[in-house]
Amino acid sequence: MALKNLFSAFAAVMVTPGVFWTERGSGRFRDMDAIREYALPLIALAQLLKFPIIGVPRPAMFYALFCFIVDVAVLLMLSGIGSKRRTEPGLAAFMLTPFWVAEPFYLFTGSGWIFALCAVCYVLLLQRYALNRLEETGGYLLAVVTVFALFSAFVLQHGGAIFVNTY
Repeated sequence: MALKNLFSAFAAVMVTPGVFWTERGSGRFRDMDAIREYALPLIALAQLLKFPIIGVPRPAMFYALFCFIVDVAVLLMLSGIGSKRRTEPGLAAFMLTPFWVAEPFYLFTGSGWIFALCAVCYVLLLQRYALNRLEETGGYLLAVVTVFALFSAFVLQHGGAIFVNTY
């Protein structure tokens, strides 16, 4: 996938989710592999943004690799890989966008939780909006699991940030 398509999908998910889900069903985003062409490059870009914030190459690389693994694990868990009942294949990949974009701000030890809370709220808003557009049911359980997974990921990443800041 071209970088232009990645950024256009990113802008559509973050700014106009209604247009995005309409185009996901029938338009230009229909053939996009959500995990391979959207989520993994976006997670990698978010990790690269942490390098100048941390400033020391070795801890930055270890922390970015750790966060990448945590993010991919959360993505795969929420996308239902290996389960028999699956919703729209790209739902988790597109709804987790705010959480990944806010990750570089988790490094601010005193106020990282504010960015995480705002990101989780926006993830839940995108999730609710997408489920309404796709006419899916069972959004409450998915919302509870999403909140638990994202706050667990934040705790892990914030613990890594404290380790990196004291290195």
